[in-house]
Amino acid sequence: MPAGNSALISQELDHVLQWALTYGNNLKVNSSKSREMIVYQAISKIKYLPSVHPKLNRVYEITALGVTFSNTLFCGPHVRIITAKVAASLILYML
Repeated sequence: MPAGNSALISQELDHVLQWALTYGNNLKVNSSKSREMIVYQAISKIKYLPSVHPKLNRVYEITALGVTFSNTLFCGPHVRIITAKVAASLILYML
């Protein structure tokens, strides 16, 4: 959702929840697993962050399908995690 429409976040979230329950979708949204991440370009500075939605937890990194992304869509966190796992495996292998 564009930054200019941040006042509509509650409406959009309610719309998604309603869509999941109706129109033959028969889906249930797991609110305990739902997160909010504001994505922006790494070269730009954010001057205004919308307030945190009461139904969502704001995160700065998210893992989707095993790949970790930061809020600038940089894969650095994923590379750090994989590197740490490989290093731990190598240490165990060398012992």
